[in-house]
Amino acid sequence: MKLCRSPAHPPSESDRRFESHCVALENVAEIAAPGGAGAIVLVVVGACSVQRRVHGEWAEHLPLPDGGVLVADSTDSIRLVGRVANGVAVFVSSAAAISHFGHLRDDLGSGRLVRLSLDAVVLSLAKVLVAAMRDGADGMVTENVIDILVTRLGQVTRQPFGAEVFERTTLPNWRLRRVIQHVDERLDTGISLADMAAVAGLSAMHFAAQFRAATGMRPHHYLVARRIQHAKQLLHQSEHSVLDVALAVGFRTQSHFTTVFKRHESMTPARWRRDRLAA
Repeated sequence: MKLCRSPAHPPSESDRRFESHCVALENVAEIAAPGGAGAIVLVVVGACSVQRRVHGEWAEHLPLPDGGVLVADSTDSIRLVGRVANGVAVFVSSAAAISHFGHLRDDLGSGRLVRLSLDAVVLSLAKVLVAAMRDGADGMVTENVIDILVTRLGQVTRQPFGAEVFERTTLPNWRLRRVIQHVDERLDTGISLADMAAVAGLSAMHFAAQFRAATGMRPHHYLVARRIQHAKQLLHQSEHSVLDVALAVGFRTQSHFTTVFKRHESMTPARWRRDRLAA
């Protein structure tokens, strides 16, 4: 990553604590803070979406409007999604983060992203930084603008995320694997949408939308299909009665199981078993 200021000599550890650097977001796909940073601040000029890496997977899309500000812990990795936005990523030094972002300490310490309220001064300073880096302005100029920007950010209030903020596109693989394992281990029990959503760590509404985007199936349809698939294995590989099979895959009555099975396979479980054993 290109830093907006390259010191003529390597800074000492004490100097590094007080340095804040920045990069232009143009042509930058993934953003990770260098050592010594206390926080990452994105200021976008023009709307864009961002993602954060969670457990090795890129998680939910978060849209940011023109002038939007996102603050993250320095250990986070963030990437821009879709159209490349203009703007800056500021790597705020540990000392500056402690000095100016004390009101965000609990959020950042808990691993939460923080969105700040739109602020015309912050947007103007971000535009100045973009122009300074594009024009190759003196490093002292950009350093001073960064200091002013970070100070101003410390005065801007946080804006809570609502569930409607996130653009839920598809369920990340690590969440999907959790849900599939949960379903497979509990096919003989009652599994609700709320249960599956809780395993994924999402609200029922957002889980349902993401799950369908990832699998092409609604959660309930997937659950039923998985029950029928497992029932077919038991019917073919065991001597269990149809009632036993029905109970083993989570149906409460044989009649309900037979109705659902016939809807999927166009024949009753008993007929399906006879056909397979005769083949």
